[in-house]
Amino acid sequence: MLLITPDTSTETEYAPFSISYTVSDDTPMAPVPELTSVTVTRGVVDYLPYLTFVQDSLSSFTISGTLSDVFDREMTFLDANDVTGVVTKFADIPLDFNTLYRYKGATSNSAELAVTATTTSGVVVATITVNNNWTTANAMLVEYVLKGKF
Repeated sequence: MLLITPDTSTETEYAPFSISYTVSDDTPMAPVPELTSVTVTRGVVDYLPYLTFVQDSLSSFTISGTLSDVFDREMTFLDANDVTGVVTKFADIPLDFNTLYRYKGATSNSAELAVTATTTSGVVVATITVNNNWTTANAMLVEYVLKGKF
């Protein structure tokens, strides 16, 4: 049977992390499963482009970085032309916005990301549980409110 180790881990949003994975097959005489691709997703969002991926061997890899803006929030702002915009991620607020005037925080305490490793022997999935970092999100809210022009 194809296995991934670790198969679960828990991380905190906005905190640096590093996880080393190994894919193996416990079937007697099975060949070493060679990685062909890896994805890190939550729904349709692919987080791997925002993380560091290193393939350590034919069947092991490390993912590291910081999971930011994992949780959907609702933020309403006025842009530079005083046109109202609504986004769910801090990173989507334009740099030249005028003011952030409405904020609805995330409603969940955690979210799950799927680490999918495709190999020459099949596909195996691990789970990263990301805990909401309320303190950092609140500090970012204050930062964005203070950046506003009025």
